[in-house]
Amino acid sequence: MKHFVELDLPPGCVVKGFIPASQSVECLDSDMAEIDLPDGTTIDVGWVPAHDPDGSYRVVVFRDYWEFQEEAPVFTASLAGVVEIVCAVAHLRAATVAA
Repeated sequence: MKHFVELDLPPGCVVKGFIPASQSVECLDSDMAEIDLPDGTTIDVGWVPAHDPDGSYRVVVFRDYWEFQEEAPVFTASLAGVVEIVCAVAHLRAATVAA
């Protein structure tokens, strides 16, 4: 059994960290993964508040620095939901670069 979720990302993405396959409290950390996209955008994934079973995943898209967030953070309590959001943003950004 894998301990992390595999993401369907476009070529050229660099993943630092991982999204745990388990939603057990000890896995719910505020700093899970950063996905660097070829266009210079970063997708940051974490759980807020950390280790709180009543929290949610937070997905933030920024360029260069955390302070330069390109959109409002997206929140979901669903593992499938966070995977869908991350992959959709990555593929949308890749399509924009290719166009």
